[in-house]
Amino acid sequence: MKKYFLILSIVFALLFVLAACANPAGTTPPASESTAASQDVSAVSADTAAVSIKDFAFNPETLTVKAGTTVIWTNNDSAAHDIKIADITSPMMATGETFEYKFDSPGTYEYSCGVHPSMKGTVIVQ
Repeated sequence: MKKYFLILSIVFALLFVLAACANPAGTTPPASESTAASQDVSAVSADTAAVSIKDFAFNPETLTVKAGTTVIWTNNDSAAHDIKIADITSPMMATGETFEYKFDSPGTYEYSCGVHPSMKGTVIVQ
């Protein structure tokens, strides 16, 4: 099941990149589209967003999503990591494994890796 979500995340990320490349040369998208893209380039779909764990860091470090969005963390690092959000701690994730959490309520959620506390990230839910 975890591999399915990883593959699905990769497919959606590729579709997102292809859609961004579809803009004809010499044209500029409306300001609202360009601003939305720069604020959240890791959107996988309307209901999901992705965070990559690599080089002992979360990328993006700060993610802004709408309420009801599921964030999927993928460990692309050589070391195992977990995610600590308030009272919730994910299982340890080996390389290639994922963890997902649905953010239902607006607010600012700070998280870290329980094994490597210097790794920190923030999810802003609007």
